[in-house]
Amino acid sequence: MARPLRLEFAGAVYHVTARGNERRQIFREKSDYRKLFEILCQVKERYQLIFYAYVFMPNHYHLLVETRGANLTRAMHFIQTLYTIYFNRKYARVGHLFQGRYRALIVDRENYLLELTRYIHLNPLRAGLVHKVENYRMSSSRDYLGMRAGEVVNTDWILSRFSAEKQKAQRMYKQFCMEGRGITWDKIREKIYGQLIVGTKEFTQEIKQRISKVKIDREIPLCRKLKERKSKEEILTLVSNHYGISMDKIFKNKGGPRKMAIYFLRKYTDMRLKILSDIFGGLHYSSITKIVKRLEEKCKIDRRLSNILKRIESKI
Repeated sequence: MARPLRLEFAGAVYHVTARGNERRQIFREKSDYRKLFEILCQVKERYQLIFYAYVFMPNHYHLLVETRGANLTRAMHFIQTLYTIYFNRKYARVGHLFQGRYRALIVDRENYLLELTRYIHLNPLRAGLVHKVENYRMSSSRDYLGMRAGEVVNTDWILSRFSAEKQKAQRMYKQFCMEGRGITWDKIREKIYGQLIVGTKEFTQEIKQRISKVKIDREIPLCRKLKERKSKEEILTLVSNHYGISMDKIFKNKGGPRKMAIYFLRKYTDMRLKILSDIFGGLHYSSITKIVKRLEEKCKIDRRLSNILKRIESKI
């Protein structure tokens, strides 16, 4: 498995997600939630982290965290290792607790940190675990609403976006959360570039410039893709030339060329899902994501399809 790109620098903000192996529960009792919370308290001091939000769900957890030093990998290793040791000892089990490597997206603080705190705090509502955001105790939502003194999270930066008066800011933040109940990950996914960055085009360009100063590791495909972004026209030309068809036929035909074009446009351009949806006749965001995922899965068992993909990719 290719190693994920971990771009680390002082002041970076990350949205981290870790899931249970085979989507199994990573918390069985209330004491398990408390244990992970205790570990967050430890790692906060040990690695000088700033936590903006967290939520512990039955089979996964989310963190919004800023690193004062370039040390996310070490901090996450500390969290995952300590909790796995605790869990395995308590329940007399062996092996991996978490599903592969954790996911870490670099976040544009000024434009998307606020939105991501809301997304994280609304997870329990979307999952049907509670009817009110403040009723879920295994998240930082209660810290933001003034129902608990924050031991881990720093709420000041987010609340200051609403009002200088804390109680007023807390009320406004609660309203802000309620207004976002219909927002799904598909909506946020529109703002993700290269499976690595959540932010504006300007912020993405800034991060890409940081990446350009790093030696390319061929085992890290995301690093390569972020450095080698292509235009829509370049991708469509490559696909149409390979299949010997006009660009118009890519959009009219729902077969292989169309799926291949969607795959490469998603992987190698800066096009957001909304733009991709528009140029392919209003194709739903989730359908675009499924096409990419299914093509990747099919390539694992279909050598002919895999070779086609590699031939086109070699020209990018």
